[in-house]
Amino acid sequence: MIVIKLRGGLANQMFQYALGRHLSILHKVPLYLDLVHFEKEQTVEKTIRDFGLNKCNIQANIASNKNINEGKGWYDNALKRKVNTVINKIKPYYKVNIIKERSSGFDKKILEAPENCYVEGFWQCENYFKDIRETILKDLSFKAEPKGLNLQYQNDIKACNSVSIHVRRGDYVNNKHYQNIHQVLSVDYYNKAINTILKTVDNPVFYVFSDDPEWVKAHIKTEYKTVFVDHNMETPHEDIRLMQTCKHNIIANSTFSWWAAWLNNNPGKIVVAPEKWYKKVDLENPDITPLSWIKIENCN
Repeated sequence: MIVIKLRGGLANQMFQYALGRHLSILHKVPLYLDLVHFEKEQTVEKTIRDFGLNKCNIQANIASNKNINEGKGWYDNALKRKVNTVINKIKPYYKVNIIKERSSGFDKKILEAPENCYVEGFWQCENYFKDIRETILKDLSFKAEPKGLNLQYQNDIKACNSVSIHVRRGDYVNNKHYQNIHQVLSVDYYNKAINTILKTVDNPVFYVFSDDPEWVKAHIKTEYKTVFVDHNMETPHEDIRLMQTCKHNIIANSTFSWWAAWLNNNPGKIVVAPEKWYKKVDLENPDITPLSWIKIENCN
C-alpha cells in the first residue's frame, strides 16, 4: 500500500495526492491518505487548514492507524519490526518505508519508491504525475456541480476569451510566519502579465480572484471588461473550478492558482506565472513552473 501524509491547504493536498496516486498505479496497490495532521491542533503561527480532497472524485481510502503503521513498516511483531528498521538503514533513501522529501525540486528517484511505504512532503512539481494527467484531471474534478452565481459565471467564462487573475495576499501579508517566506507580488507583476496576455488574446475578459477583494478592486486595472469574483470565501474550491474553466490564467506564487492553471484543459491556454516565488533564494523550487508556462520577472 501507499500511504500519503496530507497537510496544507487544498492545493498542497492535490500535489500530495497526485504523487501518491501515481505510485499506487505504478505498483497496482491501494492508496491511503493520512489525515492525522488535520485532526491535531495546528500551531498558532500557521494558517489552519481542513481536509479538502473530500470534495473531489479521488480514488483513495482514509488511512487507519493500522494502515499508517504498516506503511511505515511499524509491525506488531517486535522482531519483524527490528529487522525492518535495520534493513531500512542500509537501503537507498527512496527505497525505505518512510520516505521524506529531501529538497523542493523534482526528484525522479521518488517514483522508484517501494510498493509499501509512507510518504511525507509537498511534491510541488508536475513531473511526479504528468504521465497520468487524464487520471488526475478526473480524480481532481469536483463532485458537486456548480449552481447559482458560480454556474452563471462558469457559463459566462466559457462564452468569452476569459483570463483568470489570481492575487494571493491574506496570510502572505498578515501572518508573521509567512511574511518571512513568501513574496507578495507587486502590481507591476500583474501589469506585465496582463500585457503578455494582450499580445495574443483579442478582447479578453479578466476574472479576478483574491483573498483580499478590496485591495484588488483598488489596484488591478485593465482597459477591458474585468469581473471581480469575491463570493467564494467559504467555498474556495469553487474559485479553482472557475479559474480552471477560463481559457487562460495569470497565477500568483500560490499552489492554489497553480492547480487551477494545471487543471485548465484548454489546449491553447496561456499561463503566466511569477519567476520568483519566495523571498529567499534557497527556498525556490526550480521545477515548480511547467516549461510551457510563461515566467514573468517579479522582483520588487
